[in-house]
Amino acid sequence: MRFSSFLYALALCLAAAQSVSAQDRPSKSQLDRMISQLDKTSPSKATFTRSSAGASAQCGMPAYAMTVSRANGARHTFSVLSEPTTAGSRNVFAATQGLASDADGSPRAYHPRDPQGAGQCKVVLDAKGNAVVSDGQTCALDTLYDGGTLVFRGTGKITPTTASADWSNFWSLIASQKLPSFDLKTVSGVDLGYHYYFFYWKQADMTVFFKDENVQRTNQGYPCVRKSKSVFAGYFVSATTIKHQNDVPGAETASADDIAPAECLALRNIDSEAVPYFVIPGGSLDGAAVGDVVVARLRSGPKDRLVFGVAADAGPIAKFGEGSVLFNQLLFRDTKPVVNNNGLNRLDHREPVAILILGGSGKSLNQNYTRDNIEKVAKAAFAKWGAEKNADPVQRFDACVAGAPVNPRR
Repeated sequence: MRFSSFLYALALCLAAAQSVSAQDRPSKSQLDRMISQLDKTSPSKATFTRSSAGASAQCGMPAYAMTVSRANGARHTFSVLSEPTTAGSRNVFAATQGLASDADGSPRAYHPRDPQGAGQCKVVLDAKGNAVVSDGQTCALDTLYDGGTLVFRGTGKITPTTASADWSNFWSLIASQKLPSFDLKTVSGVDLGYHYYFFYWKQADMTVFFKDENVQRTNQGYPCVRKSKSVFAGYFVSATTIKHQNDVPGAETASADDIAPAECLALRNIDSEAVPYFVIPGGSLDGAAVGDVVVARLRSGPKDRLVFGVAADAGPIAKFGEGSVLFNQLLFRDTKPVVNNNGLNRLDHREPVAILILGGSGKSLNQNYTRDNIEKVAKAAFAKWGAEKNADPVQRFDACVAGAPVNPRR
């Protein structure tokens, strides 16, 4: 037995022998120092100030400076076109210098054994058009860090790659439930907005924090991991802000309870690879919000390249915006398989994109966020939006494109 293997086996035995007590977590001073390095959030709001710029009569949407802010003082301003709706919602039209890619909701988004999303595997489409791994290998679409998972040695932030062997052993202790789970707010009394839970490996003085908003947890406080009967066994259950009302199996063939613990809702999240979705800064723009449908096109692209999607996730207030894997594939006509994080980054294009969020339209989806239903509802809402100016919706869209400044990429 190698010495490192002996130490790992010894650590497992020691962890199993210890009882859950205050000694099983970092000291208060250590925890306070780590808390200061965690991401924080708070409810956001959007305010609109009329701009001197104008839009054509056919567009009919005045120009505004839209400021998205949080209670903690963070704020960011975008140039948009906007109008209130008769139902009390708001339509928002914006152009942005490209889109980043969001993997959340995909069953392949994050894997504890592929923390950097560097795994190599063969990705194919099954009979229903779902992306699956055909060779049994592991290849996460995104890094654990991008999924809000933060690892510390002592009070210094590290990446799982920096200490790959220790991270592998740390994860084995968590997966086998040899280490207790702690809710950060309960333990510290500090509310960061995000719902953090954490684990501490005393022998290595390592702590890992997970966000419920990205990697859901079980009723026992452990990360939701897909079971052996899942087509995506071993991957974390990755969450999105909105969820399907009913299970949507996608590529899965086993029952929901055989895929992951029931509370993980493994078949309810919006799959980034199967559903075109957009990420709204902060989650709500004063009446245009997560759950509403969106229409997008390359700002200078052909008129037939319209992409219909749903706003499925809330993102940082400084970023407008991000699209799901499928959203960006459709928008940029990228048909190559997305294998890992390199493939995800390939979809981070910088061509100007025009986005129309149709406020209040999400009610018509009835929590059915399948691609077919999204396209059906979005096309109807888009046609209605065009008819408000007695125009073909694409012609009105183009008129708005001409009057919308391009926001810089963030």
